[in-house]
Amino acid sequence: MNSLSEVFPPEFSADPKSLQLPTTIDSIVHSQVCHIFRADGKYVDAVAARYFQGVHNWLPIVARRRFLERLAHFQHISSADFSILLLAMGLITQHPSLDPSTNQDREVFYLATKTMFAKVQAFIPSSLCLVQAGVILSFYEYAHGMIEAAYVTIGTCARMAAAIGLNNKQCSVELQGSEAWFDDEEALCTWWGLVICDRYSWKLHSNLFELLLTAFRVVSLDPAIHGRPLATRSIREDDYLPLEAEGLESGLVSSLEPTFRYFVSATSLPGVGSFGREAQATYLLDKVRIAIESGDTSHNTMYPIGRELQSLLGTVMDQVAGKTKDFCGAIQMLITYVLNFWSHIPSNLT
Repeated sequence: MNSLSEVFPPEFSADPKSLQLPTTIDSIVHSQVCHIFRADGKYVDAVAARYFQGVHNWLPIVARRRFLERLAHFQHISSADFSILLLAMGLITQHPSLDPSTNQDREVFYLATKTMFAKVQAFIPSSLCLVQAGVILSFYEYAHGMIEAAYVTIGTCARMAAAIGLNNKQCSVELQGSEAWFDDEEALCTWWGLVICDRYSWKLHSNLFELLLTAFRVVSLDPAIHGRPLATRSIREDDYLPLEAEGLESGLVSSLEPTFRYFVSATSLPGVGSFGREAQATYLLDKVRIAIESGDTSHNTMYPIGRELQSLLGTVMDQVAGKTKDFCGAIQMLITYVLNFWSHIPSNLT
């Protein structure tokens, strides 16, 4: 959003020695991100604290311990992708305001983040930090009604994720708490965040549940579904569930060894956390999508899926026990899916 003359302080360009300093994409992006934070009156430590106290609880895709280790060195030149991740965190921790000037500042901050993300994505190799920044940006866009922008952003993230192998990531078999273990588990959580966000896209664009009745009666699909393909592969029944925020933070997985991690298809299991329940709800939505797109909308196919959705909702409601806030994402998804699913099934199939 700013030229280099505006980003670097005047003494930088005035000092002949400074002209001999190497200028890299990392240093340029770092300087621009710092400039944006200063202009908006934000402090990076406060941004990180606010993110992990709020967003991280329902979107645990960033390992806090490793992030804070990198943040400690941020003021000294950080990598371009990490700088963009921090910028995306700053964006999503902002809230709408009744003050028009505050909302205008937030919109400017969004434009700066979007521009910087596009710039960095075009010039550096794909990385986990860059995918995480894109996922956070996409969730922000969906939450603020920018559906088209979010659809494009999540598509870009999916390509980057595939380029670095996130699309086939398994749970780690490394020693829990080791660097290799964190690499694997953070990647798996990031992939699930991407997949869940991508399914929001399909639901909004294809108007899935408005099409269910038509699909049952004439077995034909609205062209909008074909024109708006998902950016990520279909969810497999043997895809592993992601860790919850506390597990990704501490390296502990409720005493389970990596080889005994559960599959997403194990929807009847008790004790699955809020992020895992969102993954399971998304998995069931995927089953509905595949059935509709394949034209297999018979009673034998759709009725068990509807029952499984309803059963998962009941399991989650029994599980929350007054902690509805922790599971609000999964509950909202499941209630929406269940109510719309059964309300659009003809009476002769129910």
